[in-house]
Amino acid sequence: MIPPPGEVQCQRTRKYISGSPDGRTWICPWCPDRELYRCLSPDEIAHRLVTDAINACRAEFGVEDDGLPMDVWLGDGPETAFADALDAYLIYLGRSVNYWQAMIQSAHEAFHRVCTPGNKAHWSHEMLAVHFSLLQLERTGHKPYADTNRDDMHKEAQLCTPHQIAHLVAGQYPPGTYGRAYAVGEALITATGWEQLKSLALARNTVEEPSIEAWLGSLSAPIRAKALDALPPVLARDWPAPH
Repeated sequence: MIPPPGEVQCQRTRKYISGSPDGRTWICPWCPDRELYRCLSPDEIAHRLVTDAINACRAEFGVEDDGLPMDVWLGDGPETAFADALDAYLIYLGRSVNYWQAMIQSAHEAFHRVCTPGNKAHWSHEMLAVHFSLLQLERTGHKPYADTNRDDMHKEAQLCTPHQIAHLVAGQYPPGTYGRAYAVGEALITATGWEQLKSLALARNTVEEPSIEAWLGSLSAPIRAKALDALPPVLARDWPAPH
């Protein structure tokens, strides 16, 4: 049975949760924790942060509104999922986020809502989501918090290798993934500039998956050479999606 709009997926089991005692809060019957999922209304701050970030992301990357519906939820942690059964996006933020965490999570997930096809996991999109979220923080007057996150990610990068992020699997990201993705993006921005790098957001292969090879092929020879010098070799090619 296809669940009606407004239903939510448990982030752990991916099963739909039916029934809500108040129309806004869902209790997971599938997990022993009986965790709560709460649907945010458009006038709540966290929902507005998501909407504003999505609009900014569409403008930044030149992406038209696809018109698909979206619900914003407080759940286990930040995630953007396309629910085939609903033909809609479910954007989750952590249920215990403070204002600052909601800001950076909203911008990160906004990138995935706008630019990441389906529920694909790809290091280049985590890299761009991290850098867009920092850019969004700066543009909304929160540069000190953006700089704090940069410092943290510099440290976290040591926990994760380029080989590990080359083979990301949704829901199984190794520690330090975002730090390593940030560091790779920082090197590419130095090499090619942000305007060149952000075209990677829409680079696709023949089956509409994110593609580093398609992006490299779109660059001029001098810029491509700079990008290849900045990229760890394991990240300079597309890898088959895990099955």
